[in-house]
Amino acid sequence: MSNFSFIKIDVPAAAGTYAYISADGVDAAGEAVGNYGNVDGEGDGTFDGFVTEGSSGITYNPPGSTNTDVVGITSSGEIFGDYVDNVLHQHGFVDNAGVVTKVDVFLANSTTVDGVNGSGVIYGEFADSSNHVHGFVDTNGSYTQIDVPGSSSTSVVGVNASGQIAGTSTDADGVGHGFVESGGGFTTIDPAGSIDTSIVGIDDAGVVVGNYQDSANNLHGFVDTNGVITTINISGATSTSIQAINAAGEIVGYYTDSGGNVHGFVDQGGVIASVDVPGATETDIIGVSASGEITGYFNDTSGDQHGFVGTPAPVVIESFGSTSLTQVGENYYFYANGTSTGPELSDGGSPVTAGEFSGWTPIGGEQISGGGYDVAWKNAATDVYTVWQTDSNGNIISTVASSVSGTSTTLESLETAFHQDLNGDGVIGIPTTVIEQAGSTSLTQVGENYYFYANGTSTGPELSVGGSPVVVGEFSGWTPIGAEQISGGGYDVALKNAATGAYTVWQTDSHGNVLAAVASSVSGTSTTLESLETVFHQDLNGDGVIGIPATVIEQAGSTSLTQVGENYYFYANGTSTGPELSVGGSPVTVGEFSGWTPIGAEQIAGGGYDVAMKNAATDAYTVWQTDSHGNVLTALASSVSGTSTTLESLETVFHQDLNGDGVIGIPAIVIEQAGSTSLTQVGENYYFYANGTSTGPELSVGGSPVVAGEFPGWTPIGGEQISGGGYDVALKNAATDAYTVWQTDGNGNVLTALASSVSGTSTTLESLETVFHQDFNGDGVIGIPTTVIEQAGSTSLTQVGENYYFYANGTSTGPELSVGGSPVTAGEFPGWTPIGGEQISGGGYDVAMKNAATDAYTVWQTDGNGNVLTALASSVSGTSATLESLETVFPPGPQRRWRNRHRLDRDRGDRQHRVDVEPHDSGGNDRCGGETRIDRR
Repeated sequence: MSNFSFIKIDVPAAAGTYAYISADGVDAAGEAVGNYGNVDGEGDGTFDGFVTEGSSGITYNPPGSTNTDVVGITSSGEIFGDYVDNVLHQHGFVDNAGVVTKVDVFLANSTTVDGVNGSGVIYGEFADSSNHVHGFVDTNGSYTQIDVPGSSSTSVVGVNASGQIAGTSTDADGVGHGFVESGGGFTTIDPAGSIDTSIVGIDDAGVVVGNYQDSANNLHGFVDTNGVITTINISGATSTSIQAINAAGEIVGYYTDSGGNVHGFVDQGGVIASVDVPGATETDIIGVSASGEITGYFNDTSGDQHGFVGTPAPVVIESFGSTSLTQVGENYYFYANGTSTGPELSDGGSPVTAGEFSGWTPIGGEQISGGGYDVAWKNAATDVYTVWQTDSNGNIISTVASSVSGTSTTLESLETAFHQDLNGDGVIGIPTTVIEQAGSTSLTQVGENYYFYANGTSTGPELSVGGSPVVVGEFSGWTPIGAEQISGGGYDVALKNAATGAYTVWQTDSHGNVLAAVASSVSGTSTTLESLETVFHQDLNGDGVIGIPATVIEQAGSTSLTQVGENYYFYANGTSTGPELSVGGSPVTVGEFSGWTPIGAEQIAGGGYDVAMKNAATDAYTVWQTDSHGNVLTALASSVSGTSTTLESLETVFHQDLNGDGVIGIPAIVIEQAGSTSLTQVGENYYFYANGTSTGPELSVGGSPVVAGEFPGWTPIGGEQISGGGYDVALKNAATDAYTVWQTDGNGNVLTALASSVSGTSTTLESLETVFHQDFNGDGVIGIPTTVIEQAGSTSLTQVGENYYFYANGTSTGPELSVGGSPVTAGEFPGWTPIGGEQISGGGYDVAMKNAATDAYTVWQTDGNGNVLTALASSVSGTSATLESLETVFPPGPQRRWRNRHRLDRDRGDRQHRVDVEPHDSGGNDRCGGETRIDRR
């Protein structure tokens, strides 16, 4: 596999004399150990151990051995295993630098050493005199027997740095079970589905590994992490066998694929990779050293077996400077760039291994003056950093930075030593951020601090308070946004609190030490702040203006009413010159008069100013007059409505439509102009203008102008000049549909009422309509309406207004129908309506009346003046012969077909009419002058 470099191991002295060879371990110095030998036809093997010098194995056997099994070698070079002597007695052994120590448990028939941990603890198993197998732990020559309660045999295969013991026991049925002993207590380990379990080892974190056989006799590797068992699943594998785990938790072994081919594998933190020695037909990994070197054996294409050591290919972590920080296996080295020479990183004399400091990973190393090294570590989970310093041998001597954040200036200042951007902020070294440089000064953040640099340089004092540098976040929520050098050599520095939208401005001495606050927690609209913007050459509050903003409220005339910050000015148009609006000598500020806002101003004769204010909530207006300095002298209008003529008359001064009615000045509304006169409302008053002009008198009562709404409900609807120069003016009450007509003199002053609260059908009103050239009552006729009731003969019975006339056909000439000298009016005789009239011989008239409710008829006869003399028929039915005989008097026509339909009646409701035939002299009450008397009471 590409991430390992392999050394093939053979034993030349015995070449061709053995069929089997395996490298079982390698120490930190690269010395590998293992075994080689043969197996006879009966399955009995004869093996020798070996140690290597490079790729050649040298036979190694403990003194007196006839059959040797070298199990492994520690990082420091101690060889361990077991051997059989010439009397077939099996012993364990440990060889430390050529000194072989026999390991025999007291009274044991045989002893096997399975391992030696980093603390020198020896472990394995032994058979007692009854050949029962027990585990043991040998700590400095003190043996502890390990037996899983209830088991028939126990073997120990691992002891970690914490003293946890792992191994395998068998029950009475010979079935294997895994176990962990800690503090005297045993925990059984059996993966789900296992029919037989064996343990391979335990790492320093307490992770246990082993193998189990399922009910189909398939072999699986497994990992037990704090009681959570995970099966090792390798894609394409039909069986998997774990062979070893080192103290750091790296797992190795081999597996068989579906084609029966055997491959090695390495599991680093759950990441499994296949390993095949180049040219091998089978690769079996048996062991892994503390530094990640793997050992085992492989078969070549000729069927010959060879041992091997696989050294992880060096991984260059970084090589930015003169030093290449390189991971070789589980260890770290400081190589001179372009070489593989340099010391190993160590702590307390022991090599630092991958994962030793949980969560921490080396990210950079660099040689420093004096020959030592700086090495940087990162904890990705917490995003913190540590930097160590070592001696020239790579041994840690001090901590330069301990668990600091990525923004620590200590860390950032060290980045230049590493030639690296350790914290990933895009800058090697302390980052320099120019906050602003609008003027001559560049406000610059360097790491956690702030500096006042002269533009284009990195020279200038640091911002300090009380002699201590100001650091980022020191004043919660506040951030410097601008700075500028001022006369005298000091600086102004502006800060903003984004959460509250407030601003503070400090002033410092020439060394950057704060002396005073020029503005403290002021709003963005503060004129103090805005006036300072010109010092900073910045729009600090983001209102689009550097300095106090000037807002032109209006400039309709010669004066521009301008808001500058919180105040108001009267500028001559096109300039920024003019007095400030003041009350009592104090400037008027925005919002000072709650609800009131200036909307217009204009200079007046004498040099003073008129200024208009509006209250939008109440739609009221006030107009002040000021002197030439802008100080208010008086109120020309105070809280008046928008329809106030006082206000409207002032609009021409302002050249503005202040009240928004579409007219500058008092609005003129033409009420009517049907004749020669235009009745016009100007503001609240009424005028009689000659048509096409704005000249004419004002309507007045008792010498006072009539104002709109003065006479509740009454509204002028027409005006017309009459002969003599006076005016007739008509008013209407829409609620009661009544009318009044006044007559005025030539000055518009009311003299008399021509009609007073009359109805729309009043002939008095209707007769006046012709004067006004208007149909006041909306009956479609200007003047008294004329209705022809019938004109079948020579006479046209015509209703004119409320009265009735006998007109000669084709004319409007003839007498009015009267009773007792008074004109008969429509509805005077309830229910009765005239339906026909005809002149008779002698010059008088017959007039027929009908009562539609009773279907009765009455026929009167009048004299030549239309005055009723007598009744020819009184309340007769339509079949009356008297009525029918009279029909010939009224020539046939639509109105004369009375037969079987008409009946005349003299009943006039609340008025009783009595017709007598008694004669009366001229001194009586006779209105008829004949034989008949009609009483009207």
